Amino acid sequence: MESTDRRRQLAEEMDRRRAELRLTWDQVAQRADISIATLRRVRNGSGPISLDTMIGIDNALQWNTGHVEARIEGRDPSAPRESSTTPDVGATLEELRRLRDELNATIAGLEKREHQRRPTG
Repeated sequence: MESTDRRRQLAEEMDRRRAELRLTWDQVAQRADISIATLRRVRNGSGPISLDTMIGIDNALQWNTGHVEARIEGRDPSAPRESSTTPDVGATLEELRRLRDELNATIAGLEKREHQRRPTG
């Protein structure tokens, strides 16, 4: 399917979803944190769409993140994106915990140093 066809389908889907949610285009733009002109360009299929704009539209129309991107790429938004690797959630959580502990230690050190610099008396 051609890119222009995908953009046209996206615009039609956006129209249906907006009506379903009983929103005006101004409300969609406001909720997406984009200008009405940007929203119009997306709907008209003119120019590229930034990732922030796609995510904003996903949020405004209460779609899962990645819905707009999937449509533009010609993928089914409900299908999982094919990946060569499966993320290791356990390892990711461990890394986040390590970073949290490191950040907490840094904050504690800064607070201690600030406390020591305060004049006494």
